[in-house]
Amino acid sequence: MVGSNDGVEVPGDVDEVLMWTFSPYVAAEPASNLSEVGESRGLAYVPALDGIRALSVLLVMAFHLEIAGFTGGFLPVSLFFTLSGYLITQLILDEFDSTGRFSLLEFWSRRFRRLMPAALLGIALIAGLALIVESLRSPRLRGDLGAALGYVANWRFASSSQTYADLFANGASPVQHFWSLAIEEQFYVVFPLLMAGLLLRARRSVVFVLAGLMVASVLFGLLADSRNLIYYGTHVRAAELLAGAVLATIMPIGRAISSRTANAFATIATIGVVLLGAAVATISIDDGIVYSGGLAAFSLVSVAVILGSLVPGPVNWLMSRRPLVAIGRASYGLYVFHWPVIIVLDDDRLGFGGLGLVIVRIAVTVAITMLSYFLIENPVRRRRVLLGFRRAAAAAGVSVAAVLATILVIPSFAVPVLAGLDAPDEVVSFGGPEAVAAVPSTRVAIVGGDDVELPASLPDGTIIEVVRPDPLGCPLRVGLLGSDGCGSVADALVDASLESPVAATVLVFGRTERELLERMEGTPTAHDLLERPWWRDRSFAVAADYVTSVAAALDSRSVIVVDLGPSDALGGELAEWAARSENTTFLAVADGPSLASELEPLLVDAIAATPDERVRVLVIGDSTSFGLAEALDAVAEDQFNVLWAGGRNCPLAAVERVRWWGDVAFDLSACPRADREWAMIVPDFSPRLVLMVYSVPQQAEQQYEKDGEWFSLGDPEFDRRQREALGLLLESGRSVGAKFAFLTSPRVFGGALGAAPFASDARVDAWNEAMFSYIGTWPEISVVDWASFVLAAEGDRPGSLRGDGVHLAPEDLQAIVRAEVVPALRELLAAG
Repeated sequence: MVGSNDGVEVPGDVDEVLMWTFSPYVAAEPASNLSEVGESRGLAYVPALDGIRALSVLLVMAFHLEIAGFTGGFLPVSLFFTLSGYLITQLILDEFDSTGRFSLLEFWSRRFRRLMPAALLGIALIAGLALIVESLRSPRLRGDLGAALGYVANWRFASSSQTYADLFANGASPVQHFWSLAIEEQFYVVFPLLMAGLLLRARRSVVFVLAGLMVASVLFGLLADSRNLIYYGTHVRAAELLAGAVLATIMPIGRAISSRTANAFATIATIGVVLLGAAVATISIDDGIVYSGGLAAFSLVSVAVILGSLVPGPVNWLMSRRPLVAIGRASYGLYVFHWPVIIVLDDDRLGFGGLGLVIVRIAVTVAITMLSYFLIENPVRRRRVLLGFRRAAAAAGVSVAAVLATILVIPSFAVPVLAGLDAPDEVVSFGGPEAVAAVPSTRVAIVGGDDVELPASLPDGTIIEVVRPDPLGCPLRVGLLGSDGCGSVADALVDASLESPVAATVLVFGRTERELLERMEGTPTAHDLLERPWWRDRSFAVAADYVTSVAAALDSRSVIVVDLGPSDALGGELAEWAARSENTTFLAVADGPSLASELEPLLVDAIAATPDERVRVLVIGDSTSFGLAEALDAVAEDQFNVLWAGGRNCPLAAVERVRWWGDVAFDLSACPRADREWAMIVPDFSPRLVLMVYSVPQQAEQQYEKDGEWFSLGDPEFDRRQREALGLLLESGRSVGAKFAFLTSPRVFGGALGAAPFASDARVDAWNEAMFSYIGTWPEISVVDWASFVLAAEGDRPGSLRGDGVHLAPEDLQAIVRAEVVPALRELLAAG
């Protein structure tokens, strides 16, 4: 006895031709991708093929559950494709060879009965949950569900800016896995038409045509320049399906082979399983080999494993174990439902993660799968319900319409606007002269011991905010702190501008100042005794010295001088001072309360003529720097005059290109550079502070010469280029006395960019360490801990405020800048 299956002995001799067949009954249908192919007319049931499906779906689930050691768990989808092509081709050939005809209508009817019920249920459940769970909604959800319903999900995802590597990012589509079902359904529509034509006109050429199409598909993949197209494109992934189709024409189930050949197949299959395990354990979705013919090459492993299921040997024995066969029969449902369950039951909603979360997800998936399998899928497939074509078609139409209606009524999702993504290609002056004129400061400082009434507002509606740095009764004093606790006029003016600059300054000389002069007159100084002419009255001399000292303390500041006293020595000296100074306006008013109307025109002129005393801040960097510049201007425009001179995705060093991953690279040769744009902008703008805000381009790979090598953090050449650019920038800044500060880069948690190599913790940490290393070379550089500010704002949900993993919404960004960045910049500027 050479071998047996389920107790059915297969006669033969080891040296004789072996007809290796399995149980001569057709029980359950053979398998396709993650679905069963359906009732065949004469194909023998091979339990090991169900075992292959079980192994594959388990590996895919382990990958989606992010279990360690299964980074290549996406590869078994290719095995499903090849197995699908193998069995579908066999069904078609078997029917044609047995009856001399092939019924397309019956074929498609079986496919829809097998595939549509579970798929419709899965889509309906997701749509229904999205109606009541707002957090499941996304800008693309309705389109994704519609594409899944129409079996074109692969093309929708192929046209997306996100790659399959972003699968585990925040906001992943709950029907992302429907891409493979879409490819298979498209194959089921087109391939039978092709086979029908070939069988009717060129039966002998079938294998050659299929082989030629497979080669063409491989070439499409090799020539494609888009990872999304390579992974999702039907014309590229068809190679894996056609590999199974070619195998079906060469080695169908039941073909007579020698035992020696069977042993060779068993050995090849064992090697194939080992290679499958190695690939799943070591290959990652980001690896370049996946997109350089690797997927098509993997179909050879799939062919080997399928061959091993057809002959006695380790692979057949393993794949025929009852638990695997049982899982294989329900693998289609497991595939359809497991990913939505993973999306819905996340750690945020359940409040726990780890092994417990994995167990809950698997349990819920199995429960839904079993209910669907026994209550919906099997009755429909085995025609226990919906008998007859019309009844089945009507039920299908109503079901599709109901699901489509549910999709359409899902509330629309407001697309969040992320700060910085709209960064322009030119320099932006947020606080230029036109900005100062458009939003004038309304703070007016009153310094002096007496009270005066200012107008509440100006004719243009501007509200006056009065600032009194010293309390009433404190005279305008020059020099050190007096015994009365009142400071000098210089200190008062500094205190008035601490919070933000003042638009106008009013010096009030009244009763308090005249009392101060009387005390000064009673205490002669050496200057009075030695230098005052005999003919000059002492009161005039003291007043003149006092006014001269006050004027010197103002340091050319424009002021409005208000004299509330009588015509005396002080009043005369104040009038003379105002006449000599271009920056001083004099107003003598005996009645204080009537001052408001007379001060109004003076304040209008003073505010209009007030120079921009805000701190000039130059912001450079990538798109995140533009968002920060916008926020800084929005919350502190009265304190900072902001100029942005960065660029989207632009790095610190001069580069030709920046590469995010694989072949996703950007030409950035036009980005601002230290030896070009910044060398002119810094001397012209004369900033007090230069903020350098970088993350993605510094954490990605950089190319400095056209078609040259790629370098990244840790490479000596990478470090040399950054330091060279930084040195040139600092040289420009020293000429105007500018300070420099880097903002640290926060770690990335999910989002559309969360799965990219540049978003890894290692890359982020390396860039932050590089910033601190620059301080060792240039002590004038400071570091603002932006990363801590962002993570503190996100609290116990890291990444929750960054929609794509990197950029914040404007309102969140402004809140962080107001609470953390502005105080940090003030402290930095005050440090000297």
